[in-house]
Amino acid sequence: MRNLGMGLCTRRPCYVEFHPNVEITQKMLGRGTLVRTYHTPLGSLTEKWKVGVGYGEAWYGRDWKGILPRRIEYLIKKTEDYDIMKFIVEDARYKPYYEAIKDAQRHLGEEGIVITTIGYSPFQKMLIEWIGVKKFYIDFYKNREKIEELYDSLAKKQEEIFHIAADSPSEYIGYGDNIDSVLVHPRFFERYHIPMYNKCARIVHAHGKILGVHMDGRLKALAQIIAKSEIDVVEAFTPPPMGDLL
Repeated sequence: MRNLGMGLCTRRPCYVEFHPNVEITQKMLGRGTLVRTYHTPLGSLTEKWKVGVGYGEAWYGRDWKGILPRRIEYLIKKTEDYDIMKFIVEDARYKPYYEAIKDAQRHLGEEGIVITTIGYSPFQKMLIEWIGVKKFYIDFYKNREKIEELYDSLAKKQEEIFHIAADSPSEYIGYGDNIDSVLVHPRFFERYHIPMYNKCARIVHAHGKILGVHMDGRLKALAQIIAKSEIDVVEAFTPPPMGDLL
């Protein structure tokens, strides 16, 4: 593909995250179940993952076959867990880490670009990583105040990452969101996603960087909203039959 004119892309982080007031422990249960627990002064949260043989040996926590672990239990299970999660969010500290980007750029040369990734936006992080789709929308109806509080804390904290990414050696910033209109209604997308994309875009554009968002789902219902945003790239665009845009 390179010899036919396509560029190579490789992804590297631009920061490391640590928590001075949260102890994170993990253990294996039986065959292939990883239990990770976050201990805080307000209480503990636990998540469980199904992992394969050789988990953690490959890049980004994949196993030897390149398969990512599968989350089988979410961190937030009851109403009081939101306050614990908010503490964890606000306790996070981010330190710029650019060596991995520079190293990849030295190896890649003119063959392509090194993308630095900044994870999920706040809404998607709660939906996909912390709560799960079913409980998230039940809580959005029954405990919206808790959802909003956690969203606001995470949105404020994530601005720190935007600035770190903008200062990085990478020319392309990747916001990984896995957007699908079946899971995210256009009204929610416009209210919760677009402001974060635009805020990030303004910061990275001021440093001459490109912002791409990972939208690999059904986008027809969101297309007009996306078009009005300040992002530069819809990355991993999926055509039919899995996607719904031609």
